[in-house]
Amino acid sequence: MLLIFLIVGILFFALALWQVDMEKTLQIFQDFPIFGYVILFLVFMINILILSIRWKVIIGANFKETKLKNIVNFKIAGFALSYATPTVLIGGEPLRILFLKEVEKVPLSTGTSSVLIDKILEITAFFIMVCCGVFFALKNQINFGWSLAMEIFLFFVFFLLLAFFVATIRGKKFFTFIFDFLPEKKIFKKVESYLKKVEQEMIYFFGKKTKRFLLSIALSLLGVSLIMLENFLALYFLGINLNFVQVLIFTAIPGLTFLMPIPGAFGAYELSRNSIFSVFALSPELAMTSSIIIRMRDLCFVLLGILLASRYGMRFFMPNRAKKAAAKK
Repeated sequence: MLLIFLIVGILFFALALWQVDMEKTLQIFQDFPIFGYVILFLVFMINILILSIRWKVIIGANFKETKLKNIVNFKIAGFALSYATPTVLIGGEPLRILFLKEVEKVPLSTGTSSVLIDKILEITAFFIMVCCGVFFALKNQINFGWSLAMEIFLFFVFFLLLAFFVATIRGKKFFTFIFDFLPEKKIFKKVESYLKKVEQEMIYFFGKKTKRFLLSIALSLLGVSLIMLENFLALYFLGINLNFVQVLIFTAIPGLTFLMPIPGAFGAYELSRNSIFSVFALSPELAMTSSIIIRMRDLCFVLLGILLASRYGMRFFMPNRAKKAAAKK
């Protein structure tokens, strides 16, 4: 199935390339300043740091303090794995939970609840940005041909998020209610017992740890703002000056492709940027160049994430003595 979606992405990418003049694209790419890459890299690294602090704040609600350095490394490793899964927004979470348990000795239920909370807050901030982008796009009479489907999808996501926050803050079941309708079998009971622990920790965070909750929301919104800043800078260094609403639209609409079941949204992201650039009477060559630049930055962090994952992963297969020696170092 993953191969099929990857093939679809390749077809999308081929279509995006067909829309551009590669000679012009390469010329624009060569004119992009070196310090532009450095700045984009630093902004993304700052974003990773902020989102890692958010995750650390969440973990601290149910567990002792963890090392920020490790949390940052786990975040980057999870980002790398997510790029190989059907959707970029979801995929690296199991690896993050595993590293928390093995390296920081965080209980499995606490690690799972922290990653779920972290991901839900990330999706919520992303959803707010997308809704704002879609709103301004429709207000400016920008029609993508699939506005109705997008509105239905966004309403569905809004309903799910609202139901989750209302239920969790009030201390009600959200994930485990489904077990009320399943037959009483041993395997279901084990899963239900584990999920109940996870859910109770999530309820405790949202219902009792108000300061941490609000701080996490603020950090999530700051993270989304930095994503918008990245898009602004990438286009600014290409000689395009956008106002706030335009940056919002340029970030939000292509960002929807990361929800598609295509690894890294490959092809779909590039094609969507070509479309949004054409709406604003900008050349597809500029769109493709900016897409390549962002992909290059992502590739750097994917490679870094793979190295970090390998480094931590080796510890799980080392003999106990070697593990202790590595821990002392």
